[in-house]
Amino acid sequence: MREMGWLVTITFCLLEFHFAAPFEGFSINSRFENQSSTRDTSPFVSLDESASLNYITAELPVSKRLKSSQRLFVVDYENNRFLFLPFGMSMQSGSMHYMRIPRIHWRDRLLKLRAAGLNAIQTYIQWSLHEPWPGVYDFDGNLDISSYFKEAQDLGLAVIIRLGPYIDAEMDMGGLPFWLLREDPHMKLRTSDPSYMKWVQKWYGVLLPILRPLLYENGGPIIMMQIENEYGSYFACDSNYTLQLRDLTRGYVGDQTVLFTTDGPSVNYLRCGFIPKVFPTIDFGSGQDIGAAFFNGLRPFLPKGPLVNSEYYPGWIDYWGYPHSTGATKAVVHTMVRMLALPTVSVNFYVFHGGTNFGFLAGSNSDPFRGVTTSYDYDAPLTEAGDPTEKYFTIRDALNVLFPGPQFPVPDPTKKYAYGNVEMNYVTSLSSLLSSLAQERPISSSHPLTFEEIGQAYGFVYYETVVDIHPTDPAILNVSEVHDRGYVFVGDKPVGILSRESNSYSMPISIIKGQRLGILVENQGRIAFGRDINDFKGIIGNVTLRMAGDDKLHILEPWSMHSLPLNNTEDLLSQLRRRFQRNPLPKQIVHGSVAFYYGTFPLPSALKKEPQDSFLQFDGWTRGIAWVNGFNLGRYWPVMGPQLTLYVPKSAFRPLNEVILFELEGSPCEQDGKCKVQFVDSPILNGSTPHIESPLSLAQRISGDGLFDLSGPV
Repeated sequence: MREMGWLVTITFCLLEFHFAAPFEGFSINSRFENQSSTRDTSPFVSLDESASLNYITAELPVSKRLKSSQRLFVVDYENNRFLFLPFGMSMQSGSMHYMRIPRIHWRDRLLKLRAAGLNAIQTYIQWSLHEPWPGVYDFDGNLDISSYFKEAQDLGLAVIIRLGPYIDAEMDMGGLPFWLLREDPHMKLRTSDPSYMKWVQKWYGVLLPILRPLLYENGGPIIMMQIENEYGSYFACDSNYTLQLRDLTRGYVGDQTVLFTTDGPSVNYLRCGFIPKVFPTIDFGSGQDIGAAFFNGLRPFLPKGPLVNSEYYPGWIDYWGYPHSTGATKAVVHTMVRMLALPTVSVNFYVFHGGTNFGFLAGSNSDPFRGVTTSYDYDAPLTEAGDPTEKYFTIRDALNVLFPGPQFPVPDPTKKYAYGNVEMNYVTSLSSLLSSLAQERPISSSHPLTFEEIGQAYGFVYYETVVDIHPTDPAILNVSEVHDRGYVFVGDKPVGILSRESNSYSMPISIIKGQRLGILVENQGRIAFGRDINDFKGIIGNVTLRMAGDDKLHILEPWSMHSLPLNNTEDLLSQLRRRFQRNPLPKQIVHGSVAFYYGTFPLPSALKKEPQDSFLQFDGWTRGIAWVNGFNLGRYWPVMGPQLTLYVPKSAFRPLNEVILFELEGSPCEQDGKCKVQFVDSPILNGSTPHIESPLSLAQRISGDGLFDLSGPV
């Protein structure tokens, strides 16, 4: 039995007494007292705007709407609460993103969220996945949002939508399609710039008609829709843009659905994030001064009405090379109880279940540049693989004290299986497969073109030129910028690495006139947050050689570019399979560090009809991409950590399985018996890292000092 004494003591003390720093206008002797908060004088919201806030909800008076239906969601400004029938007067919700969860596990994850005592889910909608190319739309399979929302409704969950168009979410380019940068390289993203808004209008014209039948008023589960995301943290502060988004959304969904915004918990950020006639909310984590956040930050913009923390952080993001982030359970639950003991407060956990950045979904952040890991575990109440944690059960117990009632049984953890070692075989170097793997014929240009200019979203581009001067030995190779990691070749031989992370854009090389110079550039994920989201990938600017003892720079040109998005996995599989079967090489022969490896294994007989989830471990490998049966698991980088395993959902397995590794920097295959990977039954997300402290967090950037405690005691 779990140790709960501290939780019970905290919860009942909070329900019995005022806080040490009391909240004016509230009593917490009864969770559902109808007391109004003191109305703050707002320097930012006029009386006319304040009065018109009722436009957010519905035209009918609350009393009449109560009589007409027992299924209702409105903002009750008079009593500082929601009327959320049949659930009560507040929301307890959790973020859970459909695109990060294999469809086969949607129901399991939603059931576990419901069983924790939550009554709603929150999710982003990622534009870049649904419109991967202008006018090409995808709402099938794992992107079938209608089915995801209906699944939630079947389980008694309401749905909160975060429309974007920008979402952040630590996704590539914050969820914006890369091709916006191709359509207009000078486009001002997240502004009223007509070259941007015309694409937003087209996208909303496709998306919102899909969502309209699913609105709460139409019998569906959707109760709220967020406009943009944390816009108060963006430098542009373009109110014309946010007003256009509001009116565009209203034009499709009508006046009944509650539109809202989310921003950091201070006047500085709400000043640009607030949109008239849109319900404002804030975000913060454990350890925050609740009174300061809600009353000093939010109340100037929301004089009356319920208070909402739309992103309450139970953990945090992981970056390659930095320690695994964790959130102390006691601190997380303590702050949650303090908030929900107030009759006016609703809370959404960001995230309740994080899932996985499969394939090339993961984005990056800047200052310094760093890539987000493939795992989006987030130290959330449900693990990356969807299993309840101690944090989950402690939250569940606290919610049951605050909101007594029947509890749903918690589903068992999903079954895991250690399939064991898989022998890997070197098949071919990148150079020998380059022409057949490239998306199209090589593109020629006088200068290097970016990914966006050649129309490529993710993956790699191989840049190649022939040196037409007689350089010194060595000469200094310099690239203006590499976004994000460049593997340098002389002929077919790898000779070094250029890296945006380490700000390394030059190196000495030995090369002679007439030799080929190649640079394989990897997109590690476009920047997801801040002013640099227009993050072009590839070689940015000129490539030069400088002779020893000479300051003159010799610009190298022209260039050929091979597009390697690595998204045609069937073709990749068939080519590697044929090459391996035709000419298997001895295990100890490894030609070059950038190469493809191939292995197979059968499922145990007992699991052929019903495989189980697993985790792929990379002992001895360095950095690369992994596929199982053509399904892209994502990036691995065990030498940087903290993530040492990749999650493999059961849907990826077949009776006979094929594993591919595209290893970029060095395999263990020159050592006898080491050329293998291992399927294990538990993840390793806290491996050692070169950096001993986590980078500056988003919350710290917003507040300037840090909003929440990720590790300390209550």
